[in-house]
Amino acid sequence: NGAHGHLIMITRAVAEQALPSLIGMAVDITSDLDDHDSKKKIGVISQADITGNDLRISGYLYAADFPDEVANIQKKKNDLGFSYEVKKVWIEDVGAKIWVPRSLVFTGAAILLKDSAAYQNTSIAASSDKEIEMKYEELAAKIDAVRDDLKNISVKTGVGITTEEVKT
Repeated sequence: NGAHGHLIMITRAVAEQALPSLIGMAVDITSDLDDHDSKKKIGVISQADITGNDLRISGYLYAADFPDEVANIQKKKNDLGFSYEVKKVWIEDVGAKIWVPRSLVFTGAAILLKDSAAYQNTSIAASSDKEIEMKYEELAAKIDAVRDDLKNISVKTGVGITTEEVKT
């Protein structure tokens, strides 16, 4: 969709130069998932790299502060993508149909419906804390089983190991 009716092509060299500016930048959202809203920051970018021709970001969404929005993102993740936010953009030929920045600074990203995003082939992979919670629950069950085994060993051998000495 571009900016001001112009398509934008960011070269690899410009993307590589600007990549560090993504770290720590916010991810924002609108209720309709169709625009940017720099005042509704629901996450942060913690990593950015270039793999092949893809600029990839990862980070965290503030699920505790925005539970409805994050649930909606997880529900609609196949229909969502990203648009970037920039400042200090140097476009040499502003009259060109396709703008090719010579330099830029990333200031964040917005989660949008793909048809509202600047680049409609972007995608989002939203995983939930439930996966982490399940792994924690499995681990907690294994720790409990080890504690039970230690109790049995202690009883059978008379060795004085107590469950308080088993730290988790």
